[in-house]
Amino acid sequence: MKTKSKVYRRPQIARNFNKLLVVVLLVALATSSPVARAVPQPQIRRVMRHSEAQQQRDTPVWPVWAVSRLLHITEVVKEKVPKWKDQSDDISAPVIIVPMIAVPPREIVAGSTKGLPYKVRIVHPHKRASHGIARTFGRRQTFGTGPHLPVNASDINEYKGETMDLHGGIVGVGEYFSIVEIGGKEMRVQVDTGSSTLAVPMEGCRSCSRQSNRRYSLLESANGRAVSCDSDQCAAGRCSSSCPICSRRGACCSAERPKECGFSLRYADGSTLSGSLIQDEMVWGTLRCNVTFGGILRNSANFERSEVDGILGMAYQSLACNPSCFDPPFDALVKNRLVDDVFSICMTSTGGKLMLGGYDHKVAKSEVRYVDMTHFGMERYYRVSLGGQVWIGEERVWMPNFRTAIVDTGTTLIVMSTKTFKALREAFQKRYCNVPELCEEDSWFQSGMCVSLSDEDMKLLPTLTMEVGGSVRLSLRPTDYLLKYERDGKSYRCVGIMGMDGLGGMVVLGNTLMQRYVTVYDRRRGRIGFAEAAAQCGD
Repeated sequence: MKTKSKVYRRPQIARNFNKLLVVVLLVALATSSPVARAVPQPQIRRVMRHSEAQQQRDTPVWPVWAVSRLLHITEVVKEKVPKWKDQSDDISAPVIIVPMIAVPPREIVAGSTKGLPYKVRIVHPHKRASHGIARTFGRRQTFGTGPHLPVNASDINEYKGETMDLHGGIVGVGEYFSIVEIGGKEMRVQVDTGSSTLAVPMEGCRSCSRQSNRRYSLLESANGRAVSCDSDQCAAGRCSSSCPICSRRGACCSAERPKECGFSLRYADGSTLSGSLIQDEMVWGTLRCNVTFGGILRNSANFERSEVDGILGMAYQSLACNPSCFDPPFDALVKNRLVDDVFSICMTSTGGKLMLGGYDHKVAKSEVRYVDMTHFGMERYYRVSLGGQVWIGEERVWMPNFRTAIVDTGTTLIVMSTKTFKALREAFQKRYCNVPELCEEDSWFQSGMCVSLSDEDMKLLPTLTMEVGGSVRLSLRPTDYLLKYERDGKSYRCVGIMGMDGLGGMVVLGNTLMQRYVTVYDRRRGRIGFAEAAAQCGD
């Protein structure tokens, strides 16, 4: 009875092992090959001895080749899975560093997180009485264009790619773009981690007059073709009130070219664009890949500037349904095994670097610390948790509507709800009224405000720290959250944080944060990393 009792209550690990072997046997029967049997015999003997010990419990002895197959599969998996290093290590994948350039940020509009106020107030605290002097100036007086940074040849040799530079900065130059070639035509596209579609103007666009004369042309392309509205690639049943023309299958056709599959986009800044879906080869640095993109045939006046032609979204694929779904350019590179599913961005006040397929440790002076992204279901944006608190100096302060954040290269400032911004300003004013004009009724701590502060004044201000993912603290110095702006030989500081209605508990971490921290978008592991940026990104 003792023996039977033991057999009946056999250990859980043994029962689980039996179930595993059943699954393995089925897989092995379907996929067996002579190679699978060439496995070191000691490993087989260990497993067989365990199986023999189970015979008294009516457990069958599995054939040697079946166990060998299991061990072979294990070894193959180990060989094929890339070896990623631990949290504090660099990503070991090859890195392709591609150029990005920057242009003046677009003028911000109501309800948008994109751009920068083109009209700001400049306060001179040392030159005014209690109510002071404030003046307003316009767009052309505010922004300029930054210098072109040279390619670093040593990086090219080490990382087997080419270096492409980000040019400009947050105030002087605020929208970072890269140069790609599509159908033999060079295009300047803004790199945006807050969207997922590649879209460029094409021949026939009558409303693209603000952009340069660069246009994609199907006639001049050797391999380009328009996606037919009757093809399976043009999603059926997606036609809605926003589609001007619907096919018999319920697909959304292009208004300008009804035989072609249509697309339309509306961005957070209120800009819109529409046209036809096109397939062609994209050349990005040294990388070549076939992509599906939007050929713009109509856009709003505020879509892009004359220096930029289009946009290249680098968020997740779920955002690339407009209404037909297709792979964003970076996803296409990953699926074609040209790069690993990770990219990194380093920004400075005059430029920066975009690294495709990994991370270059030279751009940072600290180790990368990772936190898990929070997607709330479908993967869309690069979202992290904030925890509802900040540290102003050494003091922790709870903030309303401060729970989650999106890391977005297309947003110039750190953007939060109006309620959160007000709470942050009040927290500063309770503790640092020794800073000139900070606690005045018309305080300079407001969206779209610049102030003349001396170096001694700046030293009176505290660091501003937030905690992402519950474990990684990101600290901004006064020189980080008060952006430097020079005009007529004078230096000013502009508030790099903005309040906006309609965000709820979400915060957008824009380029204000990215000038201090390199961001590593490790999509394969569902995490995002932060490291303190080296001066000039290591150049």
